Amino acid sequence: MKEPNYSWSLDLARVIALGAVLFHHSTQTVNNWLQWGFGRKLSMVFGHGFIGVDLFFVLSGYLLSTQLIRIANTPLSSQPAIVRNFYFRRLLRTWPGYFLVLLIIYFLLPHVSFAARGASNYLSEFSWHNLVFLSNYDLNHSALDVTWSLCLEEQFYLLIPVLYLISSQRLRIGLLTGICVLATIARAWIYFTKPGLVAGDYPGFWYFQANLLFHPEGFVAGLLLGEITLKNFWPIASRKLAVTFLVLGALVIYFYGWNAVGAFSVIALFPFLAVYFQIFIWDIRFWKLQRLAPILHFVSLRTYSIYLIHTISNELLKPYLLEWPAVWAWVVGLTAAFISGCLFYCIAEMPFEGLRARLRTGCHS
Repeated sequence: MKEPNYSWSLDLARVIALGAVLFHHSTQTVNNWLQWGFGRKLSMVFGHGFIGVDLFFVLSGYLLSTQLIRIANTPLSSQPAIVRNFYFRRLLRTWPGYFLVLLIIYFLLPHVSFAARGASNYLSEFSWHNLVFLSNYDLNHSALDVTWSLCLEEQFYLLIPVLYLISSQRLRIGLLTGICVLATIARAWIYFTKPGLVAGDYPGFWYFQANLLFHPEGFVAGLLLGEITLKNFWPIASRKLAVTFLVLGALVIYFYGWNAVGAFSVIALFPFLAVYFQIFIWDIRFWKLQRLAPILHFVSLRTYSIYLIHTISNELLKPYLLEWPAVWAWVVGLTAAFISGCLFYCIAEMPFEGLRARLRTGCHS
């Protein structure tokens, strides 16, 4: 069921974000092919696919901004019911799939011999952090290598409505901007004063990547985009400048590479990506791809399930695909991730869509 403010361009943004992450992780499944020729070029491109997560963050902030602005503009007497519906809808959106994945990882896979071989990287010792969406602070026991981002989103959903309840538009824009500035200053201070903390890939870059205090820019950029769109702040005449920035930004991302402990990655990458994807989401409204809207919407509805399940699918197939011809291994791995995600959507998300729709109707009444 489509949201009241549905836009096919937002579906496109979701699909692009998901594709970036899927291709990024798929390159790890066919590493034997990515050392030469065309495969090496693909690796250079999709090796940066982790930034698709930041596009998801900006999208989350943007899509929630309309709901949060509605909450802020609601009479005080009606706010408790709307806030309650807001939290309950988020719970129904994210919790069933997340906890079903935990059940699969910790109770099903250990009893399946071929799966245990393939998914050994994910059969970590159980940690209570996974149950309360705090595994981003305990990455050694994280159930999946994607759950850190889900934890950031849940923490964002929990905290951000409070800001909209207690502040005016001008004040919250100032506060949101200040949060990003303080996070950037904090990362710079740690980078220059505690070099031992950020040395190496882990904890290094992940110390900042998986921490909402140090990585709020994507969510904030989405919220600010909602405020800007509401006021029609960006005229169409500015699109040439936006396209120029997007092209130059893509070149920076492509040629710079990912230096996990470099100053740019630690200090400037998050705000850079936040602004880049903020402008990208604004600009794709002008793309002439409306004929693809039904396909984009179909995939978009399933992005969360595919995102959750694709790493398990990759790991289960990895021992077998490494012996396949590289191109076929890559195609089969991506296809399996997509199909398993679609099946997972039918189990974990579809049963709750009707209830979420009724709650949404209640919010708008």
